[in-house]
Amino acid sequence: MEVNRTGAYLLILFNPKKQPVRIGKLGKINFLRGYYFYVGSGMKNLEQRVLRHKRKQKKIRWHIDYLTKRFQFVDAKLFPSSRKLECQIAKILAQKFKIIKGFGCSDCRCQSHLFYLDRLFGKNLNRILCSMPSFHAIPTVINSTKTKNLTIANSLLY
Repeated sequence: MEVNRTGAYLLILFNPKKQPVRIGKLGKINFLRGYYFYVGSGMKNLEQRVLRHKRKQKKIRWHIDYLTKRFQFVDAKLFPSSRKLECQIAKILAQKFKIIKGFGCSDCRCQSHLFYLDRLFGKNLNRILCSMPSFHAIPTVINSTKTKNLTIANSLLY
């Protein structure tokens, strides 16, 4: 199945221990043990952007790079679309989860693009996202297909 080359993504990272991390101009942030969800966009090549985030060795370019070098990569959900859904998804997650203020949103007016949850319930992110009554882009796994270890999600917009 051909994946739309553009869209938004949701990285799921696990921080195994409480630790301070210096994040560029944001400074030192104390990260608790638990799961972190980062919303980003790949409007040139969605899959390549997420695969870059999976690599530990890379040049620091974005806020999230400081975390992907230290935290464990758990999963990524892709939201293929020609529209920029990144801020829409971030605003919805901000209503449900703790935000890390100012993280990953220097180019928009969102409060954050990074969210915290101490544990995943059954590791079923789709169930968590779909339980949000205001969620407009519902991720659905297509035939449980994996493309280079990335779960492809289908954005159903209404």
